[in-house]
Amino acid sequence: MLLKPNIASCDRSGSGKVTDARVTEAIAKIVLKRRPRSLIIGEGSGVGYDFPDLQDTQTALRESGTKAVAEKLGLPVVDLNVDRHREVEVPNPLVMKSVKIAQTVLESQVIISIPVMKTHIRSAVTLSLKNMKGVLPGEEKKKTHRLGLELAIADLNSIVKPAFVVVDGLVGMEGIWEYPNDCVPMGLVGAGRDQVAVDSVFAQIMGASPQAIMHLVYCQSKGLGACDPGAIEVVGAPISEVRRPFHPAFEVLRKRYPGLTIEDSLQQAAGIFKCKVYFTIFSSLANPAASCGECARYAFSSGKSLHRMHRGVPQHPHLHPGGPAGKLLAGPDRHHG
Repeated sequence: MLLKPNIASCDRSGSGKVTDARVTEAIAKIVLKRRPRSLIIGEGSGVGYDFPDLQDTQTALRESGTKAVAEKLGLPVVDLNVDRHREVEVPNPLVMKSVKIAQTVLESQVIISIPVMKTHIRSAVTLSLKNMKGVLPGEEKKKTHRLGLELAIADLNSIVKPAFVVVDGLVGMEGIWEYPNDCVPMGLVGAGRDQVAVDSVFAQIMGASPQAIMHLVYCQSKGLGACDPGAIEVVGAPISEVRRPFHPAFEVLRKRYPGLTIEDSLQQAAGIFKCKVYFTIFSSLANPAASCGECARYAFSSGKSLHRMHRGVPQHPHLHPGGPAGKLLAGPDRHHG
């Protein structure tokens, strides 16, 4: 059996960014009582959080407290980014004909997905379905962004199908994931066998319409589960009692940075949008005149990340590597989990 929390980044439990280690521990104890032949905790941190000389999955697992839980319970931990992998064909693909999957995942007869509830700048929400991106080894994660993230999420989940989902809704994360400004204390835990339905319910709790979240619609169309609220039975507290609309990234950006201009055309291409937004915000702190958008155009046309751009050549003509903007922009280009 495999427990797959969302530890995409190096953050502490309770931040809302990663699955709370207490939830993972509680699930592990329940599973161990049933005496499985084996139980593994596996995760592959997000691209941009996996630099061996800075931080990697093991660092993220330690920071979140998940590693301590594994040691306490005597469970092995596998970094799925560096695990052996196998290329698997996708049945009836939407955009991915095949994809590399970590061997530990393919050998697991039962997978329990343990996501944390968050909004997402590309896919509206990130819950169980998107949590499965962690089973892709290292650079393979970028493939889903190149081909179309929400279509690729549906293709991936047609191969890797958790038997059960437990959503950590103790603390969620909205907006642009700034701690603690975007933390949302919810005090919830939800679970189910149909991960599409579970994601649909939590999307509604977060104030989103499941029919407007395309990876849910695509997964339903592939027969992976139900996203239509009318087809889902909710046991326990009704959605109306726990519903708390989460603020999406664009809304938070506009409010938090009133001088920021977001072009509608860029919202459809996160590669451009991400570079443009961060460049505009950070460079304006050092030089208000340095928001020409050249950074965004170069990154999109060349396929290079901000990390590669600002640690190599060509440097943005308005950026001084030693200045405040240069330091901020030199951070990794993070594909969030």
